[in-house]
Amino acid sequence: MRLARTGMGFTALAVIVSLVGANVLIFASGTAMASGRIAWARNFSQARRISSATGKPMLIVIGAKWCGFCRKLESTTLSNRRMAAYINASFVPLHLDSDRDSKAAQNLKVTTLPATFVLAPDRRILARIDGYRDVGAFYDELQRSLQ
Repeated sequence: MRLARTGMGFTALAVIVSLVGANVLIFASGTAMASGRIAWARNFSQARRISSATGKPMLIVIGAKWCGFCRKLESTTLSNRRMAAYINASFVPLHLDSDRDSKAAQNLKVTTLPATFVLAPDRRILARIDGYRDVGAFYDELQRSLQ
């Protein structure tokens, strides 16, 4: 993997992952990674392909613009640099809006927002976190999901 440094930080980078004869193109923003932000997948299909290719579980966070605790999770827990680095290294993160992505919310039987799921590459639910968690509690629950 090559990172090119520019005056404004790292340029976007593309990593090609080959697994079992399938090539998957993964785009990640070098600026987002360097600034401590989560590199969210664009949609479920992309997250699933990356998860299958890398063996990393998917981390799906479902929220809504009108949800106060969703905004709090995003502005505190998910904005924490160390948490973002941990999520980027350990998971394929995907953020969904329950209003726009209502089918996914229904399929996962979301009743409380925010709702966070850890899915294995084969789509088995490894963990479910309902509601807001601070950085420490969120990290502990994510760690348990990987065991």
